[in-house]
Amino acid sequence: MSLLSQVAGALLAGALIFALGRQAGAQSKRAVGAVALIPVTVAIVLALPSLRDATANLLDLHRINASLTAEDAQLQGGSSAGVDVAFISWAKGHLAAGDTFYLETEDPNATAITQWALFQLAPHLEVAESSKADWLIFYNSSRTLDRLDSSRALDIYSSGFAIADNTHAR
Repeated sequence: MSLLSQVAGALLAGALIFALGRQAGAQSKRAVGAVALIPVTVAIVLALPSLRDATANLLDLHRINASLTAEDAQLQGGSSAGVDVAFISWAKGHLAAGDTFYLETEDPNATAITQWALFQLAPHLEVAESSKADWLIFYNSSRTLDRLDSSRALDIYSSGFAIADNTHAR
């Protein structure tokens, strides 16, 4: 409804400007030109404050992010989502070319963790079943040690965070 009233107002203003131009003795082409020129001028004037605010926001974001290194900028998304990006990077160091992994997490932020891990661990692929993975990655999982037998080589990052070589257990 708001858009309809704005369009109607613009058309009415254009008709008024056209009529005033004709009464002032302007030819039809000049009157039509005035109808087109006035709304464009008004739109530019109204857009200037928004353009100023958008420019200020972009400059503020630039100041904030200018000090980031390329690596920090790449990891910032995961950090802001609450993901332990250092652990994911550490786990990736264990995977060789072509290795697959299975990610297990009990973290309440599991969706963000999974998405971030899939992004950071690429080109390594996650498999749907832990028994088919080359590596088991435990992210904030209390079952880390409970589920593993001695045939797997376990490397612990911190409490609840570990990676296990699953190739020997198959």
